[in-house]
Amino acid sequence: MNQQIKEIRTYQIAAIAILRQLRGCRIEQAQSQYFDLLVYFEDTSLVFGVEVKNSGFLRTNHFQDYLRNLERIDISDSENRIPVLLAAVNEEDESVKIGFLLAWQFGKAKIYRKPAMVELNSSNADKILDLVRSMDETIRLLSDHGMKVVKRIKVEHEEANGRLCHGDVVYLRDFTQEYRMHQKQVVDERERMERMIHGTPQNEYPDDELDNAIFEKIQERFPGSRKISDLMLFSTELRDLQLLSRSLYRSFTFSVEPEFDMNNAPFMAQLMNGVDTIRFNVDVFINMPLDVPAFENQFFEITKPLNGWMNTYKWFIDAVGTLSSPREFFIEE
Repeated sequence: MNQQIKEIRTYQIAAIAILRQLRGCRIEQAQSQYFDLLVYFEDTSLVFGVEVKNSGFLRTNHFQDYLRNLERIDISDSENRIPVLLAAVNEEDESVKIGFLLAWQFGKAKIYRKPAMVELNSSNADKILDLVRSMDETIRLLSDHGMKVVKRIKVEHEEANGRLCHGDVVYLRDFTQEYRMHQKQVVDERERMERMIHGTPQNEYPDDELDNAIFEKIQERFPGSRKISDLMLFSTELRDLQLLSRSLYRSFTFSVEPEFDMNNAPFMAQLMNGVDTIRFNVDVFINMPLDVPAFENQFFEITKPLNGWMNTYKWFIDAVGTLSSPREFFIEE
């Protein structure tokens, strides 16, 4: 197979994968030195460029040459003010990985010299598109995958010298049939105005046993912690969430276990045989490097009554499955 035919096949594999996974798009060949394809979503006017290469491209000198060329991009030209993604094609198994080469945040361009590559498949397609949506100046509705309830817990720790250390615990929850907003019909004009000014009242956001257990345990260790709920429905809200990527982070580890005492020890051993303790993490984001040690190596134990433990176990397993970290929505190098 000569080089020209091989390149054509690489383009075909990339184009077919994009059309198959990013449904509703149209592809055009680009007349640009920075990307090979233009991907359009005509119903929303969303557009981005794709540079198509083989799977070994990131390890070559050609990639470094490409980056040097990309650094000279004229961002004052409106045709260049779009995200640029790399489609790395494995010709043997016809798989395609996607990563960001040029991304935008609040109107500023960022070049990724070590792009994190993810498989372009049905599981990641919505996530990739939501990240692109967050870079556009148009306010766009996120995919079902991207729509989340955002839970924030503001924590502080006072050191021996009186200095206060601050962090923000942030985690996301999926909407489910049970985990949804508490709808309230607004009939009073005064209340409507209050909502316009102050937003949705906190008691209308979903809260369940998992949220309450996380907050209670954190509040026990960091008194004065405050919980705030919000929604991530639009591209602008995803863009705001990504500001957390500028912070340092550590993980708080939680376990969920049945109450234990010496009287029920034999029964506990039988009950727990083959059943793992539930463990999960939530991230705390920290702006000041000096504050990091205050939030390192934090472990919280949630204990529940032994009576009905198997039902409790199943409920928490399902609930933890709806929990995710904001870091899943960062563009990482």
